[in-house]
Amino acid sequence: MLFGGKSDRERGVEPAPDEFQKSYGWMYNAKLVSEFENISLNEVWELNVFQFLNDLSYIKVKNKYDADKLERSTRQSNR
Repeated sequence: MLFGGKSDRERGVEPAPDEFQKSYGWMYNAKLVSEFENISLNEVWELNVFQFLNDLSYIKVKNKYDADKLERSTRQSNR
């Protein structure tokens, strides 16, 4: 648990698989944009919303494109 108290695990409750995303998704996305823009994390907070969301959209589509391309090349090499 971040600020004291018993964690879900200590209480015998397993956290949901997407607990990381629910708790830290905003920070993870900010870090992705920081790396993409090659700027500090502090500078990310200064970006306008449209640029931030466009960057995230590009990163998502690019990752999907790269994964599909890798899958196609893997299938071709297994023939």
